Amino acid sequence: MARSALFMLVSALGEVMVIGFFWRVRDEGSWLDIGTSISHFGIASLLGVFVSVLELGGEWLVGGVVFGEEEDGREGVVGVGGVVSDG
Repeated sequence: MARSALFMLVSALGEVMVIGFFWRVRDEGSWLDIGTSISHFGIASLLGVFVSVLELGGEWLVGGVVFGEEEDGREGVVGVGGVVSDG
């Protein structure tokens, strides 16, 4: 699976949700109904920003970790400092 495939899927689903909430925003009725509809739209709109920040933070945290086979044939994870872990 490509690195950005999950991000694009979540972004697409988030945008569908934002469009749905956009059409449900009310400008008449009680203040509670109006505020609730606007809050739902705002929270759904911020979902894309949250997912973007989460992806960048995850990339920063595991950016130096290399997965694969070592020179001596052992499977493992090579950390940033070159430490090999068989776990």
